[in-house]
Amino acid sequence: MEEFVRGMPKIELHAHLNGSLTTNMLEELAETKFGLGSPECEFYKEKIADLRNFSSKNLSECFKIFKISHELITNLDLLKKATLLVIQKFHLDNTVYLEIRTTPKRCKEFTKLQYLETIIDSIKESQSTYPEITVKLLPSFDRARGILDAEETLEVISQLIGKFPNTIVGLDISGDPSAGCFKDYKPLLIKAKLLGLRLALHCAEIDGIEDETREMIEFGMDRMGHGTFIKDENLDLLKKNDICVECCLTSNIKCGTVKNYDDHHFNEMFFQHKIPVVICTDDCGVFDTDLSKEILYAVDTFGLDKFDLFNLCKLGIKYSFTSDETKAIITNRVSAYFQNCKF
Repeated sequence: MEEFVRGMPKIELHAHLNGSLTTNMLEELAETKFGLGSPECEFYKEKIADLRNFSSKNLSECFKIFKISHELITNLDLLKKATLLVIQKFHLDNTVYLEIRTTPKRCKEFTKLQYLETIIDSIKESQSTYPEITVKLLPSFDRARGILDAEETLEVISQLIGKFPNTIVGLDISGDPSAGCFKDYKPLLIKAKLLGLRLALHCAEIDGIEDETREMIEFGMDRMGHGTFIKDENLDLLKKNDICVECCLTSNIKCGTVKNYDDHHFNEMFFQHKIPVVICTDDCGVFDTDLSKEILYAVDTFGLDKFDLFNLCKLGIKYSFTSDETKAIITNRVSAYFQNCKF
């Protein structure tokens, strides 16, 4: 089964740019930024080495890891390099469709506009290098940065979406789920919808926020990130509204929101409640995984067979934020692969 999954055309709908940088990629960025063997490079390599033994079961600790990539990516050349490295990683894992999400940032060397333009340029460049993978972009609001930062981000998106409507396809709200209130972002999300953006929102990542979860579901989203603590009436509402859940198995376990693979809500949603779900990596670099590994964890834990995998691929295509034409092309590729196997 491992060989089959590795070769399978895959769809990734929940991948954060910075979190997808592996430790080897971070070392490569440090060498590019500071020079091989320099004191600064060696300093960051020591910090990066600590990530290889990352085993925290705390969501707050997980967010601290992103600080390293933020410190390293301080100019547009490094941002471009990071984006291309991430796309290459997914390509090598036979991902045929990838949605990258990232919170636009600014520093002394670039503006938010330049940040997004550079990622878009990198995506376009990757299409000639890796024509087998289609890549789309979902800018994010970071709850920890507040509403004013989100307003600025949406203004930048509005300047770009007219020029790149087939690249910028959606919007996310991510970051520390305990920060801020969802209701404050509603006016901006309404504007985002008017711009033609689809919504893939982090939701129900932590327990005890059932009221906000219901508010988010009722507001409307196309896909839900994680959905770890969806239960009771909210679970029924989720199914009624046909919202696809992006399940990130290893991420949830390493962040401590799920005890182990056996307890992951993917099983209940996919088999018992028949809720549309997709398997995603979230932050494959931080959590030392890839999409093939995540699928194989589900195979080993929940007994998925090739028919289940085919259905998951079809769900990924159906709920992706791309054109019907692209969906048809990907469907043909996936179907051709599965037609050569025995169910």
